[in-house]
Amino acid sequence: MRASFANLAAATTFALLVSPAAHAGGISLLGTGGAHTDRVYFYSEVDSETFEDDEPVYYDDYTDYEQFSVDQNLGHFGGGLEVILGDRDDLITGSVRFFYLQDAPQVDPGTLTSKVPGDYIVSAYREDPRHIGMGLIGLNWGLVEFASDRLRLMAVGHVGSGFLTTDHTEFFAAGAGPGITYKAARQFHVFAEIAYQARFQQRGWQHSGNFTAGARYYFD
Repeated sequence: MRASFANLAAATTFALLVSPAAHAGGISLLGTGGAHTDRVYFYSEVDSETFEDDEPVYYDDYTDYEQFSVDQNLGHFGGGLEVILGDRDDLITGSVRFFYLQDAPQVDPGTLTSKVPGDYIVSAYREDPRHIGMGLIGLNWGLVEFASDRLRLMAVGHVGSGFLTTDHTEFFAAGAGPGITYKAARQFHVFAEIAYQARFQQRGWQHSGNFTAGARYYFD
């Protein structure tokens, strides 16, 4: 699954880059940040029905440990480059983004849960930041312009993947939200977006909210 997402993103990116629209377009520097949900699993080495006993029953085999989980809200931030496909005055333009993203470390689940007494918790959680290479493709859709056409309200959508991670936890990502673009000069625009993004990996769906801002230079 991971390879197919990466191959799809690479093939689509190549097709967009060699399309006629690429003769115009532009390039952007962007920064992003936000927060996402992360489910952390932990285990009890004691039968949960005997927690309150003076002599709780310990499992003989770790494969018998009871599994529990807790959802955490973790921050993330990053930055990178965007290639814009299309003329600067087009209401609909293509977007190809490649950027670095860093997820905050996970929190010890023993400090967040009351499901299992702390003395009986067995857990392995990520204590260091996670470093991610992201690749996204999508559209910037102009909805309305005002202030003498210098401001443009946008709808923005992207799909792609965290295709490169240090701990081999690559994931699919898709998101959408509103944005705004300010035409500071003929070829220089600044923009900001707020988007919901879903991530899907082996342990299921994660949900995130992102704020992205940057500056674009158009070639036409």
